[in-house]
Amino acid sequence: MAGSPARNRVKFRKILAPTDFSEASKAGLEMARDLAEISDGEIFLLFIEEPVWDQNLAEEIKNILQDYNKALHQHAENTLKEMTTQGTLANVRASVLIGEGHAVESILRVAEEKKVDLICMATRGWGNQEPSGSITERVVRNSPVPVLVVPCPCKLEGSKIRRPMGVEEE
Repeated sequence: MAGSPARNRVKFRKILAPTDFSEASKAGLEMARDLAEISDGEIFLLFIEEPVWDQNLAEEIKNILQDYNKALHQHAENTLKEMTTQGTLANVRASVLIGEGHAVESILRVAEEKKVDLICMATRGWGNQEPSGSITERVVRNSPVPVLVVPCPCKLEGSKIRRPMGVEEE
């Protein structure tokens, strides 16, 4: 093929990187960072505050849940800001977003609103496996833009750690 290699033509200018702050989601953020660096792109770092069912609960329990939600929001703001100023994403253009709602719908909505070129997320994180599939799986199935799914560097199975081929134990 004449001209520059194909890899030089693929540019992701706007990358959505959802996170739940799990160890697994860090792999997705690191890949998003690397892609943003080579494409001179921008990352939209997204955390979703999922709704907590509070109907039919005593008023004092509802108040506790409200306090919890406020604390979670503050923690998310602080952690996202730290990630973009001192952490994994300190050397790329990154915007912090906190969404509300169910994870899949929120990720897809933000992807559309921000007109992203790519969603980059980890295979794990985002809570437990749900009957309708993992969060990542449902994003892949329903996304109008490409989704890069980044495997977790190690997987825990009981007390054993399985590492990808070529990765030695330290």
